[in-house]
Order: sequence, then C-alpha cells, then structure tokens
Amino acid sequence: VSERIGLPLHITRWEPDRSLVSSSDFENIWAGHLMMDLATGRVPHEWHTMPGPLVVWRADGSDFSADDLCLVVCFVDELLQRFGDREAPFDPDMEVTPEAFERFKARELAIADDSERTQWWEDLNV
Repeated sequence: VSERIGLPLHITRWEPDRSLVSSSDFENIWAGHLMMDLATGRVPHEWHTMPGPLVVWRADGSDFSADDLCLVVCFVDELLQRFGDREAPFDPDMEVTPEAFERFKARELAIADDSERTQWWEDLNV
C-alpha cells in the first residue's frame, strides 16, 4: 500500500523493550493494515496473527513520525471499507494513488481543524 501512495515504507519485527507475556502484547492491527494485499483485502498470515513489536521507517530515510504512521493506517482503514461495496467495486489503480492519499490527508486535516482530532496530526511529515 505504502509504495502505491508514493510513500515507500520498510517494516520489520523488533525485539521488545520489555517482557511480552500475554497474547495482546503481540497484537498489532497496524501491521496488518500496512501489509494488506490490495487485490483481496487480506493480510498474509504471518502479519495478521500476532506479529509483535515493529519498527516502521521511510525507505528514503526521511522523517516519519507516529502521526505519519497513524495517517497511513487510517487511509488503509478507509480502503478496507470499500472491499464489500458491490455497487461500486474497489479499484486499487484508482483509489490507492498518491493523489488519493493527499485527498484523504486534506480531508483529515480539515476535520481536525474543527475537532479534538487536531492532536492526532501535530507531527506530520508526509
């Protein structure tokens, strides 16, 4: 997904900084969003079932904050809703582009201006 929106990301599992004892410690829904197959809406098993702690960074080494990651994940979350639409089938070639991501970002920032969501996007670099 990230490459298709013009923001190539690298994702790798990372050694935790604390003991992970419960299954919820290994859950990471954001990993699934980032690794989703656009043709099917599915996530490879190894990224869907308790992937654990991750590090995500931009392929070009540019700044990438937690707010940036949240914005990308929110964009993917919106895409997931499109997979069940039978009247207007999901078209990744049209809906997962740098332009589509920029439109999504503009909508999110406009909403944030009028709500408490402003704090969500305080440290955007994308």
